Amino acid sequence: LQRHPRATFRSVAGLVVAVFVVSVFAGGSSAITLASTPQESPGQLALDTVIAHLDGPADAAALEASVGQIAGVERVVVGRRTPDGSQTGTVLAADDARAIGAVEVPDADLVAVDLFTMTSDMALGDDVTPGVATAVDGDLAGFEPSVLLVLTDGDQGTIERVRTAVIAGAQPSYAPATRVDIATRGTADVNNELAVMAYLGMGIAIAISALALSVASVAAMLDRRRTFGLLRLGGMPVAQLRRTIVTEAAVPLGVTLLLSALLGFAVAWAVIEALSDDLSAGWPDPRYWGALAVSLAVAAAGIVGTFAAVRRSTEVESTRFE
Repeated sequence: LQRHPRATFRSVAGLVVAVFVVSVFAGGSSAITLASTPQESPGQLALDTVIAHLDGPADAAALEASVGQIAGVERVVVGRRTPDGSQTGTVLAADDARAIGAVEVPDADLVAVDLFTMTSDMALGDDVTPGVATAVDGDLAGFEPSVLLVLTDGDQGTIERVRTAVIAGAQPSYAPATRVDIATRGTADVNNELAVMAYLGMGIAIAISALALSVASVAAMLDRRRTFGLLRLGGMPVAQLRRTIVTEAAVPLGVTLLLSALLGFAVAWAVIEALSDDLSAGWPDPRYWGALAVSLAVAAAGIVGTFAAVRRSTEVESTRFE
């Protein structure tokens, strides 16, 4: 390492660039994800409530009963509308309206709420209070089912089972979704596309870097074949020579990998702080840690691949010829 530091560290240059670029992306992506995630607030649906529009052929009563039997479902509410559209908002029983988070619910059997204000996380204006319920005259028989609201325990598995059951039983035009899904749908698509591109690029750079690391390790071993051969003749085990090769490869790899990741996050943080006061960096996508793990695994595989060359080049016959 002291004699050839430039050659040693050059072998991991591709991995350095890949980790740096993906770290910058991961830091910036975490800020976008945090900014687009809605928060619990009065008058809005809970984040773990699944909303499904009943615009397909479905038996609302049967669907309500089947979804209500799913483990983790706390309550199922059917919202209704008038056939002619004369009643604005979604009609619910008063107790159901309170259960889904409506506010200012009057003392009446039926009430109407505006589900748009209860699910939207856009600025509605200072004069608009989300989730305000108004009294409605009539009975449920005069209204037709229009939406299914499923209150869950928040477990992702429960939410996915509810989605599957609703899609199978109602065939809605829009996929059942939570407020989180609605708020992050656009940004999540963009982030996923960018993430796929970044991780593909990182994979290519990792492969090239691992090859360069293997070639550099083998070249360094061949340059010192006489020395290694004499060490083996003197009694040094092959395992000790392997540890030498691993150390020479692992030191630059570990140092540069850590510094590249830290520098990438530092650049992302600086850019986020400079662009907006409303954004803040958070923990990166889990795929980022997976990409780092794959990087280390590929690099380790490249180093292990040199072990056979170490043994062949330091055998007694090779040393006698040298």
